[in-house]
Amino acid sequence: MGMLWRGSHKFKGYTQFLAGVTGIFPERGNGKVFWVNGESGDNDNLPGTNPDKPLLTIGAALALCTNYAHDIVCVTNYSSQAQAVETWPIPVTVHQVHIVGVGHKGDKMVTVHATGTNKSAFLVTGNRVELANLEIAGKSGGSGAGVLVGDASGNGWGCYIHDCWFSVPRAPGASCANGVYVASGYDAPYLRIEDCEFTNALTAAAILIAGNATRGTIANNSFMQCTCAISVTGGAVSLKIFDNKIYMDADTSGHGIALGASTSGCFITGNQAAVTESKPSAGYAFVDATTNANAWGINYSGSTAVLVAG
Repeated sequence: MGMLWRGSHKFKGYTQFLAGVTGIFPERGNGKVFWVNGESGDNDNLPGTNPDKPLLTIGAALALCTNYAHDIVCVTNYSSQAQAVETWPIPVTVHQVHIVGVGHKGDKMVTVHATGTNKSAFLVTGNRVELANLEIAGKSGGSGAGVLVGDASGNGWGCYIHDCWFSVPRAPGASCANGVYVASGYDAPYLRIEDCEFTNALTAAAILIAGNATRGTIANNSFMQCTCAISVTGGAVSLKIFDNKIYMDADTSGHGIALGASTSGCFITGNQAAVTESKPSAGYAFVDATTNANAWGINYSGSTAVLVAG
């Protein structure tokens, strides 16, 4: 029997848990499990409900999912075989679907890397989507992201991203601009980003909210020498930014947490930013372009408690 942790996806007895998912959410629909193996999956014309005969691509599995049924796309492996035929970005339009990689941070996470210039790995426009236990990277000449939330085709409410590692595509010379990106003009209310790792391979902000992420939460993530860890340039209201650990890439203003002039009612506390062998200069780690519009608790610049933004 599976053991629930953080929603439905940290568990023992993976196969047994997934087999019983319909019984866990009986009042919410007949949730199904679709299996994907991008390395050795047979093809995309199978039912995908048997782990011994998985689908090849995540997109094919999502096409079989039903809105608000709590279906799970279980990705056991992924590689160049699936990359070559996957649609990038992978459109996640199904509401309340869960995309979960088999693996964990001490093991090797399932790698989902986009191919093609300026391509994101996932485009989330469904509501209440969950992404977990994946290594995610876009492919860019400047604009690709690991996860893009919202675009002209729709917005993504309640997206929950956790226990993921945002890295860089493995093709020689490849790069990825952002880890998670909400573009200007689009809505991602109740966005939650928790327990993720962001690497120094990202060429822009690890988390860039240029649109709206009202009442969202960014908590317990680690940022390793990203150009900027968390940048909120859009009109986010009541965004909570708690307990993140930031290794700044340089002693440069705004490379920790930067809030733009359109933010309000945000609560920022418990975060710690550091640079090599020193604390960031005054006002460099935490920047707020507003005047008394957001609440700053105790955050740490190196080992020094900082009560307000610089």
